[in-house]
Amino acid sequence: MAVEQSEILKEAVETLLADAELTALLGGAGRIFNHVPQDFAEPYVVVSWQADLDWDTKDSLGYDGTLSHEAVTIHHGDRDVLDITDRIRELYAETPLALTSGRIVCFDYLAGTVAIQVLETHRAIASFNVLVDADGIGGAPIAPVGHADSHLLNGVDELNGDQVGVDYVPSNYTPDASVPTAGDAKHLAAHLGGIDDGLVLNALIFGG
Repeated sequence: MAVEQSEILKEAVETLLADAELTALLGGAGRIFNHVPQDFAEPYVVVSWQADLDWDTKDSLGYDGTLSHEAVTIHHGDRDVLDITDRIRELYAETPLALTSGRIVCFDYLAGTVAIQVLETHRAIASFNVLVDADGIGGAPIAPVGHADSHLLNGVDELNGDQVGVDYVPSNYTPDASVPTAGDAKHLAAHLGGIDDGLVLNALIFGG
């Protein structure tokens, strides 16, 4: 592995253990685990980390993966497990994980938490995709956002809208690749520049 990834699991478990509201939902302290002790009675939460990719290049160092939380209860149908997973989502929104070995730059909830019944137990899983910049040691964590939100203005991965590729071939204007923010005639800025040029020309010819 290019970078040490155990800290994220440790921080997640400690953050959940410290939350009074989650403790109350679980009926007591010390019910958050990575590995559940043998014969430990429900309710409890199992936290796990699945690494998807890590990298160590000349320009960057980091990793991403899935942080999962399985809530297990034995009472009140699905209500209890869903209350627990809802609180986990709220908690991470209120208290983003902070790492000393890197900086979390993306923490996306993976939608689709579904409660299921296994024998007498009720279970629900809340998972998050996590991207860590290991070069950003000591940096402030980024609050959880939806993946799409990260590409918006001032987002952690803001999309350069000027250079979005457009395959459309216009018949009433010519894309203007000389627009400063366009690097190619197929970029959105070039199309907008061509429309702008056409409007100016139209005004010169017909007035307005």
